Amino acid sequence: RGPKPALSSATPARLVQTLSNANGWWRDTAQQLLVLRGEKSVAPALTQLAASAPDWRTKLHALWTLDGLDAIEPAAVEKALTDVSPEVRASAVRLSERWLGPSTSPGPGTSQTIAASVLKLTADKNWNVRRQLGASIGSLPAAARVDPAVALLTKDGADPISVDAVLTSLSGVESDVLDRLLQNKQAPAPPAPPADAVA
Repeated sequence: RGPKPALSSATPARLVQTLSNANGWWRDTAQQLLVLRGEKSVAPALTQLAASAPDWRTKLHALWTLDGLDAIEPAAVEKALTDVSPEVRASAVRLSERWLGPSTSPGPGTSQTIAASVLKLTADKNWNVRRQLGASIGSLPAAARVDPAVALLTKDGADPISVDAVLTSLSGVESDVLDRLLQNKQAPAPPAPPADAVA
């Protein structure tokens, strides 16, 4: 188990280090203390951890601590969207929601850039990432929800959790998505006539 870190008196830097502890309780407690104390001074260190920590759990703690401090930047989320860990990618999709709306961008093009990166994950190989995407596309402008909803329902229509996640995001565009899904279910083309058939 190792020595117990004295977190109640730990410096902010020590709390950041504890986010890499093998013990999940200590990691959770360090994250909670950083957020409760409003330690925004550690944002650069947290951003570095989120980008390059060897353990995906440490990356998650760093990302969510940044979010809790309201110090998370679009670039950190963009990087997390391409992480090798599906857990990190799924969390990045959730964290991206603040930038997916039409008027939430902190800078020119940020909303469109993050939205494009998020929507690439409709083809993610991991079901959990796609489920989170289904729940998060509701933060997009209404018209932008249709294509990813159709793609996700076409791919994961047999998974009730994925279907529920997407349906919660469709407010106002349900009929558009249904129409597209029905169009995609076209009858198969008739078989070609034999090569020796007489016209």
